[in-house]
Amino acid sequence: MRIERIERSGRSELLISSESDWSLFEELARALKGNLGGDWTEQLNGPDQRYWDLRVGNGVITLHLEHYLGISIFPASDSHDQQASTALIEKAYVFLSNYEHVA
Repeated sequence: MRIERIERSGRSELLISSESDWSLFEELARALKGNLGGDWTEQLNGPDQRYWDLRVGNGVITLHLEHYLGISIFPASDSHDQQASTALIEKAYVFLSNYEHVA
């Protein structure tokens, strides 16, 4: 799996896939929670997008799927500790860069 790290609006974002694959999204959600720990505090699902917030300590990251855009991860907009959320993005990047996707 090739993860692309970009800076957007002053924050780090991980681009996971250009396809909006719901089964990959769910696989990534399980893998991230299993590796990083924490709890899914918000799980919003619509017909063509999903926003799931994973809180680990003071950090909160959003696993996002949107039709036509694909799957990405970014610091949650309502996170009070952006530094902890940015550190969590880095941990997710290291983990996913070595993650073997189950096809």
